[in-house]
Amino acid sequence: MPRKLVNGADFPSGYRGRLIRLAEVTTEVGTHYFATERVSFGGNLHRPWLVANEPIRRHRSLQVDSAMLSLQNADRQMEALIFSEQFEGAKVKLLDLLYDLDPANALELVRGVLSDREMAEATVEWSIVPTWDATSVEAPRRVFSRTCTFRFKGAECGYVDGVDPDDPGTGLPFVVCPKDFAACQARGRKHRYPGFIHVTRELSATFPPAESIGGQAPNTVGGGFDWRNRFMPS
Repeated sequence: MPRKLVNGADFPSGYRGRLIRLAEVTTEVGTHYFATERVSFGGNLHRPWLVANEPIRRHRSLQVDSAMLSLQNADRQMEALIFSEQFEGAKVKLLDLLYDLDPANALELVRGVLSDREMAEATVEWSIVPTWDATSVEAPRRVFSRTCTFRFKGAECGYVDGVDPDDPGTGLPFVVCPKDFAACQARGRKHRYPGFIHVTRELSATFPPAESIGGQAPNTVGGGFDWRNRFMPS
C-alpha cells in the first residue's frame, strides 16, 4: 500500500526536489513549530531549529517505530523555552515537506510523545514514543470456533422472537439454536455470527484448546480452539 500525503495523495516515490523536515510540538501551553529551515506551512511560521540527523524507522510489523527530536540550542533559546514549559510528555508530529512539489502539502512520518530528554552543548534531544504501540496493548482473547459462542437471544446474539421457517404453520418462534451458520442465517442474524466456518474438525484435533489459568479449557461449543493462547506470548 503506497504511503499517503496529508491531503490523501500518494507519495511520489521518485521525488528528488527540496525536502524540509517539520516538527510540531504541543505542550500544555501551546503548539511550537520547528523546521530544518525557516518556512511557513499550514499558516504557521516554523523556526529553523530542527536538526534532522537521526533516521526515522517505520515498521509494518508489530515492532515499534522509533525516532528522535533534536533541536538546536546554541544560543540557549531552546533551553529557556523548555524550562518555561513542560516538554516532557508533549505531543509531537514529524513531517516531510515536499516543497518543490507542493509547498502546502506534506508527508507525516511519525507522531507520539516526547520522552527521555538529553541536553548537549548545542542541541536538546528527546526520544519519540509512538502514540500507539501494538506490543503494549492487551487485546481480549478470541476463541476460534466453528460454531457460535454467544448465548442464544443474548445481547451479542441480538435475536428476537420470529416464526420458525421450518414449521411456519405453528406460528411459534425459535426456542433453541444449534449455533451453526445456517441456523444463524435462518434467524436473520448472520451479520452477528462469530464463528469461523473454515475451522475444521481436523484443525481442532491438531490444535486443541489451550488450558486457561484455572486449568480449564475455554468453552468452545463445536470444537473450537484459542489460537492466541497457543501461538502468541502472554
